[in-house]
Amino acid sequence: MRRARWWLAVAGVLLLLVGGGLAASPALVRWAVASRVRALTGAPVAIADVDVDLPARRVVLAGVRVGAPRPLAGVERVEARLRLGPLLRGRLHLEAVRLAGVRVHVVRAADGTVDAARVLAHLRALPPATAPPALQLDRLELRDGALVVEDRALVPARMWRAEGLRVDARDLGGPEARGTAEATLALAGAPVTVRARAIGLVPLRAHVELAIAGLDLAQFAPYVPERWPGRLRGGRLTSRYALDYDARTGLRADGETRLDALAVAPRQAHAPQLVVPRVAVRATEVTAAAGVWRVGRLSVDAEAALHDARAPGGRWEVRDLRLSAEGVRYPTGPPAPVTLAAALPAGARLTGAGRLALAPLAAEVALTLRDLDARLARGLVPRQAPVALDRGRVHADLTVRLAAGTVELGGDVILADLALGRRGQREPVVTHPRLTASLAGLAYRDGRWTLARLHLAGAPTVVDARVDPPARVAFAALALTLEDAAWPSVAPARVTGRARLRPTGEATLTGRFDLGTLDADVRLTARGLDLTRLAPYLARAPLARVEGRADAEATLVHRGGRVELHARGTLADLGLSAAAGASPALADRRLRVAVDGLVVEDGRVEVRRVQLRGAPALVTADGERVALADAEVLAERLAWPARGPSPVTLRAALPEAGTLAARGRLDLRAGTVDLALDLTDAALGPWRPVLPVDAPIGGSVSAALALRAGADGLHVRGRAEGRELRLGPPEAPPMSVARLEAVGIDARWPARVAVGHVRVERPAVQIVRDPSGEFPLLRMLRPGPDARPTPGARAGPAAGAGARAAGDPAVGADPRGRAPAGSTPPARPAVAVERLEVIEGEGRFIDRSTRPFYSEEVTRLAIGLTGLRSEPGGPADLAIDGIVGGQAALTLRGVVAPFGRPFFLEVEGELRDFAVPRTNPYLRRFLAWIARSGELTTRLHYRIVGDELAGTNQIVVERLAVERAAERDEVGRLLGLPLALIVALLKNPQGEIRLEVPVAGRLGAPEFSFGDAFLTALRNVVVGLVTAPLRLIGRVVQRGETVEEVQVDPVEFAPGAATVSPEAARQLQRVADFLRASPAIVLELRAAVTEADLAALRRQAALARVQEVRRRLGLDEFDAAARAAFRERLPGRPLPPRADEVLAALAEAEPVPAEAAEALARRRVEAARRTLVEAAGIEAERLVAGPPPAALGVPGPPRVEFTIQPG
Repeated sequence: MRRARWWLAVAGVLLLLVGGGLAASPALVRWAVASRVRALTGAPVAIADVDVDLPARRVVLAGVRVGAPRPLAGVERVEARLRLGPLLRGRLHLEAVRLAGVRVHVVRAADGTVDAARVLAHLRALPPATAPPALQLDRLELRDGALVVEDRALVPARMWRAEGLRVDARDLGGPEARGTAEATLALAGAPVTVRARAIGLVPLRAHVELAIAGLDLAQFAPYVPERWPGRLRGGRLTSRYALDYDARTGLRADGETRLDALAVAPRQAHAPQLVVPRVAVRATEVTAAAGVWRVGRLSVDAEAALHDARAPGGRWEVRDLRLSAEGVRYPTGPPAPVTLAAALPAGARLTGAGRLALAPLAAEVALTLRDLDARLARGLVPRQAPVALDRGRVHADLTVRLAAGTVELGGDVILADLALGRRGQREPVVTHPRLTASLAGLAYRDGRWTLARLHLAGAPTVVDARVDPPARVAFAALALTLEDAAWPSVAPARVTGRARLRPTGEATLTGRFDLGTLDADVRLTARGLDLTRLAPYLARAPLARVEGRADAEATLVHRGGRVELHARGTLADLGLSAAAGASPALADRRLRVAVDGLVVEDGRVEVRRVQLRGAPALVTADGERVALADAEVLAERLAWPARGPSPVTLRAALPEAGTLAARGRLDLRAGTVDLALDLTDAALGPWRPVLPVDAPIGGSVSAALALRAGADGLHVRGRAEGRELRLGPPEAPPMSVARLEAVGIDARWPARVAVGHVRVERPAVQIVRDPSGEFPLLRMLRPGPDARPTPGARAGPAAGAGARAAGDPAVGADPRGRAPAGSTPPARPAVAVERLEVIEGEGRFIDRSTRPFYSEEVTRLAIGLTGLRSEPGGPADLAIDGIVGGQAALTLRGVVAPFGRPFFLEVEGELRDFAVPRTNPYLRRFLAWIARSGELTTRLHYRIVGDELAGTNQIVVERLAVERAAERDEVGRLLGLPLALIVALLKNPQGEIRLEVPVAGRLGAPEFSFGDAFLTALRNVVVGLVTAPLRLIGRVVQRGETVEEVQVDPVEFAPGAATVSPEAARQLQRVADFLRASPAIVLELRAAVTEADLAALRRQAALARVQEVRRRLGLDEFDAAARAAFRERLPGRPLPPRADEVLAALAEAEPVPAEAAEALARRRVEAARRTLVEAAGIEAERLVAGPPPAALGVPGPPRVEFTIQPG
């Protein structure tokens, strides 16, 4: 219709020009043209010059301007040539129309108004035009046309130009549609071409081809709304369309628009950039008739990529994106079917199908997403996020609806095999076999989102490997539902949740949540939650094992940044211990927990009241319990940051008897707690299962303590007292203390523990060794199997070389309990005890492993320790006094620094007049000897510095008499000599045995044992004392420390003689000296008759035979008598030539002279005995003649041998 008006305007102007041109002036033409154009545009019109040349049939207009004060449009020159003849017949026939310098300048002001808007509105308001007059235009030329659009609403202002407009038209008008036209221009630098053919004016019809090539879209970036997430950075538009228009039938068009290299940059740093390499929009069978537009088929084919450094490979790609619609109608008509398909990264597919209506705009499309790799979204997770996507596949079935300006989305999204990882954790922190998100009624309209329902459901497993072992929570089902939500929010949404855990436990959540203000009002419940899941988090805490179930209810309200929580709960069958299987454990069958008024606001946390109440019990590994009847802990007015101390109270009814009460303040700002503790008459008996004893205990304990705990440790001050303490059966406890009192307790743990005065009154200890060798008292004190002594273990003062004294540290252990080499011992607190005293103590030791039993007691025991400190400042004074065995006095004095560096001990003392026979059970068992009498007194002095031990034992034994108690002789086995002989050798002339036994060694040496060291030293002393005098009269044969043989040098005689020679007299004098030094020794004398003695006695018998023959035959010569005796004694034998050979033959023929030999032995023993008695003054009774020789003719020199025997 607007085109018709323009044709009418042109025709009317030309008719006025022609009709009035015969007589009119140029002024009239100017007026006519200006009036007509003003009527059409509604804008002022100015024409600078009019030239009418009728003979030449030419009209020229110059300087035409439309609009004021700034021209909206203008033409520098309009020139028309016409034919006059057709005009007279009512037809307008223009031979040529030339326009030059056409300019259109449109301005958009800063306020957004467009100055051409009024002209356009005026044109739309014109009444419908009548049919145009008959018109024929042979030629139309337009040169140098331009359109300028100035946009001052942009900052800075922009100016757009369409320049170089050129139009050429031919043969317009006439009965046939033979017209052609071509127009070209440069639109923002891009060439635009319009070609038309078969142009007809009555009716208006034409075939038009429109082409735009490479229009740069980057220059239109300022027109992208700021609310869009991206900014247009580049792209080129190319379009080609073919249109057929006929005023009678309407419009028909086909064509394509392509966008190449379209790029959209993010408005935020590090956000992804959208690059669309190709978009092709194709429209076919587009028609417009009777006010209805139809599109036979509309298709969009594209490829796109989202460039992002966080994406795998740096980009997300969408390939083969295709959107198509068929049978689209506007403004009326049924909805058109639409389809969508796209290939997503990693083999995923997106498809869609639905229907689309344009008037009113409405659509419904079902979208299907399959097998999208969730790892593609890894880069979208911030680097600082605690979790990252490890794996997962996304599937979705969604429906998108558009109606009445509302976009609505609904359907299901499924994440299959979802795994979320944590940096530094190999195993996924969350695994979801199948997480389903169901959307219903997610709608957008007029800038507002609404959500009818969102339901999340799955069965995840959560693993936290930051603890060892990893904590694992498996859900049988987990669901969260959000309903009636909106954004911007106008009312709180409803939220519900439910969780079921494996193997037990469930939780629920109900309430409301405002997405806009984040206000919330929810109720939480939990039932049967398994507390063992907390164990991994307690591995480094004092509590490493937890078990039980939790039930709880809580309400949480959030209003305007203020969070308030109220909670009530119960921990059922609660169990806590330091380690798995450790004892004791803390247990409570029903611990109630209440938290009232927990408020979080403006960075502050306040709790009005926290209460714990139950009946906790300590449970041992074998199930024994020590349970409180009732206990309660209450804290009030807690806050952080703290405003001041908060009151704390504790009360407990102790088992059997006694109470514990505490009241004080907790200062969270200073990190301290101050409590006044009052323990009253607490019975010890029920606590036996959790103490390191394996026997009944008794007594009561009371204490009044002031406790302060903080970051610098624990400070405890006060006093404590125990009464009638006992260990063991009440009727006969092996350990008891009438009263124990500690006054002036001042402990600053872990730095220092100080006690002013510790007083122990009437302690009594009875140590019994049973027949198997075990100590029941040790079993009572150390119930653990590793601490019990091995059945049958030997003990006692002479258990052998491998035996250890009682309390002797094990091989390789440090006697002061130091950690092994290479380990780092914990820091020890400084210890100070001003005075420790034990009053009227007594102890008894009974050994039932001996026959008879061994029993010993210490009474009137008094121990005093003054100035005991682990800090530098000198050792503590030590004093011990007591009565041993009813008559032996024990006294020890010294100093000790048990905590010093190095350890120091120096003590000396005396045990006087101890009756040796009291030890007969041990002497009989270990030595096979007993003492008939004897008293022992010993003075000792020991010094230990570090682990170096040096000590002496001065032992005096008086009136000691021993005798063998069994066939075996353990002393002989160990020392090589019988005990009686050793005692006899050790006694001095006064009948005393005096020994000085030094002991030295390094306590830390693995091979060191005090028992072994003492026994070794004693044996060395004894062997030395015994063998030293024996070496003066003979020799001692030893193997190691054992005397294998004692040999006293014999007194030698001439063969066959019993006369004491000078050399023999000197040996007898040495033996006499030995006997005088060892008055308890008896000497046995035994003669040895040797081969030399027998030869001498035979010769004597042969001489006697020769003398007898000489007397009988009256021969004067000895040689003649010898030959006569030879012939008589040995008739028939040849006579030796010499007299001495004859005598030797006679002696050889003589029989063994046994009687003479025995007589010779008796004479020799008597000669030696007489010399010792008469010449050396030895008592005759100490010299015992031995039995006659058992054999004659023994080897060696003729002699008298000595054997040492106890007297």
